[in-house]
This record gives sequence, C-alpha cells and structure tokens, in this order.
Amino acid sequence: WLTMEERALKAARIASQVAIHTIPEDGVEDRVAAAQRAAFLDKHVLPVSTTECKCTLCYTDFGSRDRVHAHVASVHHAEWTREQDLWERFIRTSFVEHASAVQCNICMMFFASGPDFVRHIGLEVAILKKEKHLTAFTDKMAKWQSEEDEECCGDGMSANGSSLETIQKMQRA
Repeated sequence: WLTMEERALKAARIASQVAIHTIPEDGVEDRVAAAQRAAFLDKHVLPVSTTECKCTLCYTDFGSRDRVHAHVASVHHAEWTREQDLWERFIRTSFVEHASAVQCNICMMFFASGPDFVRHIGLEVAILKKEKHLTAFTDKMAKWQSEEDEECCGDGMSANGSSLETIQKMQRA
C-alpha cells in the first residue's frame, strides 16, 4: 500500500516520464460530430443502380443518395441515438484515469484532461480514421451490437426463455 506522499511522487514520476498531450478546442467536437453523422448516413445507403438507392434500415427505394440521407435523418432517429449511445460507451471504456492525467487504452498516450482524451479519440476514429483506434471502435461496436441482438431475441428467444411471439402477446394483454 502506498502512502499519500508515495502516490504523489509516483504521479509526478509518471508525469515527468511521459508527454501529457492536450488537444486544442478548435471546433474538434463539431468536426467529429459532423463526420460521425455523415458516416452514419452513408452507411445506410445501398446503391441499387445508377439512378436508384435504398435505405439499408428499412429497404425503402429512393431516387438518390441525398433522398436516402434525408429519409434516414428524419425517420431513423432511434438508430442514430443507439449508435451515439454505443460511441459514448466506447469512450467510457477506452481510458484509464490517473492522478494527473488520462491515458488512452488504445495507444497508451496520456492526456491532460478527459475532454482532451475525448477530442483525441474522436479525431483518431471519426476524422483521421487511424487504423488502431478505428479497429478498436469497430470491433467493440460489433461485439456490443451482437450482444444486444442476442439478448433481444437474436435466437428467437428472450433472456428468460420466452419466444418473441409470447412476449408480444403478453405485452398486448
């Protein structure tokens, strides 16, 4: 067990041995949010021909990519919210908080504050699309989405063993 003085010395030693980074607040959050939204909209466009596209969420036909984007933005808000919730979960599970810094679990860099770390992870994943961070994000997203699907009747059964039809009947009753 370390005393308070030993902890302070250890924190000072860590701080002196590693560079603690800061990410300037020059609109990074807005650029990350715009990049995430554009990626979400593009992900749900299925080109069928040179003149037709479909929404991958509901398979409705549209004449253009722009129309699919408008449709997804206006109709599929729940899916956007779900993806944003998973992004927040990714952020919460990708750092370690130390006494004087926040450390990225992916690249092991240290940051002066939580907001600096959030800007870092957003830049790496949404804007720069750096392989190490992007792979960590897509792997965790796939894992969490799979877990959600399994938990919610992914195999035709709920967690308590009831079928989807039984659950629907109970909800109507």
